[in-house]
Amino acid sequence: MITKRTAIIPDIPQFVGIKDELDYKSICFFAATNFFLGENTYYKKLKCLLPGTEYTLSDNNEVLEQKRWFDWHYSPRDIRLDEVVDEFSHLFKTITEEQTQGRRVVLPLSGGLDSRTQAAVLKGHPNVSCYSYEYPNGIKEASFGQKIASACGYDFTRMVTPEGYLWEKLDEITSLMQYGGDSTASRQAAFMDDFPLMGDTLFLGHWGDVLFDDMGLDSNRNYSDEDYIDIMIHKLSKRGGVELANDLWQAFGLSGSFMAYFNEQVGERLADINITDPNAKIRAFKSLYWAPRWTSMAMPIFAKNMEIKLPYYDDRMCKFICTIPEKHLAGRQVQIEYLKKEAPELARIPWQTFAPLNLYTYKRYNHISNLPNRIMTRLRYDYNRLVKPKGFVTRNWEIQFLGTSNQQQLAYWLDNNKKLNKFIPKELTNKYFQAFKKGKCVGNAHPISTLLTFSAFVNGNL
Repeated sequence: MITKRTAIIPDIPQFVGIKDELDYKSICFFAATNFFLGENTYYKKLKCLLPGTEYTLSDNNEVLEQKRWFDWHYSPRDIRLDEVVDEFSHLFKTITEEQTQGRRVVLPLSGGLDSRTQAAVLKGHPNVSCYSYEYPNGIKEASFGQKIASACGYDFTRMVTPEGYLWEKLDEITSLMQYGGDSTASRQAAFMDDFPLMGDTLFLGHWGDVLFDDMGLDSNRNYSDEDYIDIMIHKLSKRGGVELANDLWQAFGLSGSFMAYFNEQVGERLADINITDPNAKIRAFKSLYWAPRWTSMAMPIFAKNMEIKLPYYDDRMCKFICTIPEKHLAGRQVQIEYLKKEAPELARIPWQTFAPLNLYTYKRYNHISNLPNRIMTRLRYDYNRLVKPKGFVTRNWEIQFLGTSNQQQLAYWLDNNKKLNKFIPKELTNKYFQAFKKGKCVGNAHPISTLLTFSAFVNGNL
């Protein structure tokens, strides 16, 4: 027998069981949301180990017994914001030192807060290299990361995501993601062979934005079970995803309706979370189901050639969050105050969400004094969309699916894959592909990504 204990948020998914009969209902859920829920996979007898759970497995890798060792909870302490910031600072530093001491650290930087806090806590580390992504013909996203790296004295690399990178890597990405995950969504796949040239440990900031923010709900409101289901269905559903899931449900000949199944699956898991505060409840749901089966599914790409460390995934950080009053988490206050205190030079660099305002001035974003800047930002965006000869790239699918060469690749994977045609009726695939080619791109980008993921999956598994 084998004993396994999963982390509160596992960084690399683990699977047990066998590939047998396809789980068509779970496949429809994936089509709507871009991830599998809970332990579900493409197959009925192949399961993903759940987070925060102890397992006893047979020598044949079958689950004999399982018991949850951690339940998300909301146990707020009577504590001031400045005290929370001090505790976070100590915990964050402790985790970071454990994860990075003696290592050559590679830090992805964005214009947001999570990687900025990591840049701050790494000050004094002797070997840190940073990089930022941006798209060709797109917003100069890397400029924010470059400013942060420069302020800290770190080496910096600007990475421009190449057009058409997906096609030569699609099979490898699908293999690395194993039994779930969108094979098209990970920009890091374009650079996964470059990371080891920069260092030996990737220090990733995933999930800080969920743990250290509110979920946009009113903590004083009494939400019903139906309210929670509606909220999560809205948060989980991708544009065009429910339509695709409904079409697949019919094509697979399943009884009932997809939406009834969708509501049932989400409702059962929400009911299992014994938390009354709405923001804490939604955060717990996302951390239980979204993080392990969406965010973590792409981690094997990062981990292909090097070690990965995620300070916000650490069990101690998750336990810490359960004790912090929601009023202190709302609006990213903890990270903002931490940066003001520990790295004011980084707090003065524009926050991308509110650029050109920074962590001292961002609250003026919606003030009338900032209206001219917001208007000019919108006008520049619209101008670039209209006049740039090769388009204005702001989304991954635009460099993957648009243009003659990409369309040819899509036709190869969607029109000419006989295995896909056996799995999904060709007329259904053609419905979305033709709509995309006719210019209805935004509403069909997710269905195209999903169908392409299915095409790559059946190539390697069916």
